[in-house]
Amino acid sequence: MRNDGTVTYYAIEVFLDRSNKWANANLDHFGCPKDFTASGECWQQTGFHGTFDRNVGLSAVQEIAGRNHGHSFRLIRRTMVRETTVVSTSNSRNKT
Repeated sequence: MRNDGTVTYYAIEVFLDRSNKWANANLDHFGCPKDFTASGECWQQTGFHGTFDRNVGLSAVQEIAGRNHGHSFRLIRRTMVRETTVVSTSNSRNKT
């Protein structure tokens, strides 16, 4: 996230057989849908690959799964909270 606050977005995960776990999908490897690129709105606002639109996310999962047979993908909703607290400052300028 670029600023303090709360944001909810949808991201794609892939199931990794070797570790038996779900993980963030490397979309460069699997074929990144247009809305999930660095030029997409979610990346620009949060720094995370994803979308704010559930339907766009569902379509993206189907698109990726169709190109990558043998892999399992899922769409997740993630809520991130960022809060910045000043813990220490130098005394060189006395700014708050």
